[in-house]
Amino acid sequence: MARIGFISLGCEKNTYDTECAIGALLSEGHEITGDPSEADCVIINTCGFIEPAREEARENIRDMLLLKKDRPSLKVLITGCYAQKYLRELEELFPEADGILGIELQHGIGAAIDRLLSGGRLREVRQPSSVWREPEPGRCSLTPFWTGNLKITEGCNNRCSYCAIPSIRGSLRSRPIESAVAEARSMAVQGTKELVIIGQDTTAYGKDLGEPGLICRLIEELSDIDGICWIRLMYTYPDEITDRLIETIAASPVALPYIDMPLQHASDAVLRRMNRRGTAESCRQLIGRLRRAMPDICLRTTFIAGFPGETDEEYRELLDFAAEMRFDRAGFFAYSPEPGTPARDMEQVPEEVKKERLAGLALQQERISLTKNSALAGRELQVLTEVRDRRGSVGRCYRDAPEVDGVVYIRGGRPAPGEMVRVRITGAVNANDLQGTLIK
Repeated sequence: MARIGFISLGCEKNTYDTECAIGALLSEGHEITGDPSEADCVIINTCGFIEPAREEARENIRDMLLLKKDRPSLKVLITGCYAQKYLRELEELFPEADGILGIELQHGIGAAIDRLLSGGRLREVRQPSSVWREPEPGRCSLTPFWTGNLKITEGCNNRCSYCAIPSIRGSLRSRPIESAVAEARSMAVQGTKELVIIGQDTTAYGKDLGEPGLICRLIEELSDIDGICWIRLMYTYPDEITDRLIETIAASPVALPYIDMPLQHASDAVLRRMNRRGTAESCRQLIGRLRRAMPDICLRTTFIAGFPGETDEEYRELLDFAAEMRFDRAGFFAYSPEPGTPARDMEQVPEEVKKERLAGLALQQERISLTKNSALAGRELQVLTEVRDRRGSVGRCYRDAPEVDGVVYIRGGRPAPGEMVRVRITGAVNANDLQGTLIK
């Protein structure tokens, strides 16, 4: 049996795939190591969504191939989204790589490792499955035991003009609800308190199974699992957030009043060029319904600056919309022209203009988020602790998704990682983070 090292890049969905691959390799008797210098084989699970992600992947591949120069017996296997879409490019850039494998790496990963370790080479990228493929024999979580990702869909049926995901991951495949609930129960037994629901489009869950709106039933069933304290919904599509879904979240004792809802833009003209459904007005009305149903809701969104053809007026529409809606959290990205997407062939905005617009959006949002954080002073919030040091502990409240949002610095006690505690917020540290005192 071999020692296998992993480098997992990109989003939580990629992390989930890595966890499934680790589970499969452990079941076959392989050992996982966190030190590539001790590994017999290093697997680099890449992201290929945008060019900066691909450059990060290339940097990691170069590092492992340099290690291979010193240790020729080391096998380097490139997997994931970058490999799925750009096999030929990777072959040309890194001919010394021992293997290139596409997505769904958890299926057949053991055979691939055996082939490489026996001296063979591998260049294998297959079309994505047409139905959900259950990870067998399971997965080994890379997140702390108290929080875990629950992947419920693969692929996407939206055809946004800037996005390469459908060409990489394929069309929507929903996980059977029995499978998702069973995994969540298993996670709860292992101590998981927070379920983070992920997929390319979680609100589309069930559509391909002939059960649109299945996300509502899933939330209801997950809410009944003993030990689960928080359910956090990520990657929602705005026009799929129905009144029933809003009511389901509001009624659940553990579904958090937190919605991750990438809007991408607020100019109707730009939204049409993006091939996005809905309008600025429909989004405005949706936000109103969400806030009326859940007055404490934390709304996270994402916007793209400098989309092809974006005029000064269209940018101003976006800036004004973001100022009006006052999102709690927002991420901003400069448009990246991706090969094979319709937007790549549209009139491009100069890079310097993209950067200027991106900076303007980020600065405005920083002020909004800081104001919102400061207004929480005096509130008592439930906090899931994650780190403990000599000064206190650090955790997250309902407003903080793992990795992408802020933290809460806790003073007046040192609760252990994984504990749920009550904290009185004393103020904002910055636009992302809070500080507070433990309530004993």
